[in-house]
Amino acid sequence: MAWYAAIFSCAVVGVAIIILIVSLQSALSQTTANNIAKVTISVIAFVFSGGYIRLADDYNRLAYAAEWAEDKAHSLKDKPDLTESEAIKVVHDYHIARAGSPLLPEWLWKMKQKELNELWDQRATQS
Repeated sequence: MAWYAAIFSCAVVGVAIIILIVSLQSALSQTTANNIAKVTISVIAFVFSGGYIRLADDYNRLAYAAEWAEDKAHSLKDKPDLTESEAIKVVHDYHIARAGSPLLPEWLWKMKQKELNELWDQRATQS
């Protein structure tokens, strides 16, 4: 999801800047150029104030936390003297990261549902 938010943010800002540059280089009246500049600045301000950059960062942090928890769980799985508190600590660390991150959009879940279910089935058969 981090990539979707980052690509959306970069695309919107990029398109706004390109439109600004192209429109200002063409022979437009002063009022038209001012209006295009105002709209471009408004779009860029919307991307930053709307939290889309932070959203991408939050999803990225969740991905790293989930990857860390999965790697830690795999390393603990092979540990002969594993204690219950060590296992619970990994689960709690994941859930703390998940609770502090934004919700996953339903449209993304529906788009990736088949792939995720297949990966889950593969993981379940390996355990």
